[in-house]
Amino acid sequence: MVMYCWWKANDPEAIIETLGEMGGMFLNEVKEMPNVIGITD
Repeated sequence: MVMYCWWKANDPEAIIETLGEMGGMFLNEVKEMPNVIGITD
């Protein structure tokens, strides 16, 4: 499963730090994405 979330941060490590213990429950691959994502089936 892939989930996209929008977080404002200075770097990927800051996002992982913000997730805290919850971040340890998932494989976190932090990527910079455009502000708008078009999702189709």
